[in-house]
Order: sequence, then C-alpha cells, then structure tokens
Amino acid sequence: KWFIDCPNLQYLFIDHNKLSLIDSETFSDLKNISSLYLSHNEISYLDSTLFSNLKKLSYLHLNNNKLFYLDLDLFKSLNELRFLYLNNNMLSSISPIQ
Repeated sequence: KWFIDCPNLQYLFIDHNKLSLIDSETFSDLKNISSLYLSHNEISYLDSTLFSNLKKLSYLHLNNNKLFYLDLDLFKSLNELRFLYLNNNMLSSISPIQ
C-alpha cells in the first residue's frame, strides 16, 4: 500500500508518467481524496474495486491513457463523483451496471 501514511491527502497527481498497471489496493487508504489525476499514462485496465473506498472523490481524470474497456462497477461507489474525464482513450466497450 503506497499511501497508508497519507490519510488527509485530498489531491493526488500521478499524471504524465508511464503507469500501465495499478494494483487494486493502491488507493484503499485514501479516504479523503477528492481529486485524482491519472491522465497521460499507459493504463489499459482498471480493476472494478480500484476506487471502491474513495467515497469523497469528486474529480477523476483518466483521459489520455490506453483504456479499451470499462466495467461500470468501477464507479459504483463514487457517489460524490462530479467530473469524470475519459477522453482520448481506446474505449470500445462499457459494461452496464449490474
């Protein structure tokens, strides 16, 4: 777990890197994060539980990656989400919420 000692973190910028994989537990301790910037990376897949503990997340930037599919359960617990940026990916399919 990368951010275990950052319980008050509200903004996280990991954009413009070469991230391709993100472990499903990476953000699990970021209970207070409101903005997450993952744009301009090499991400092609996101586990459906990746954001499940981010109850306060309101801005999520996933643009300019290599995402080709999204499971809509990925966003299921994000009740505060207001802005979702998915532009400039390779999306060809989005699943319905179950």
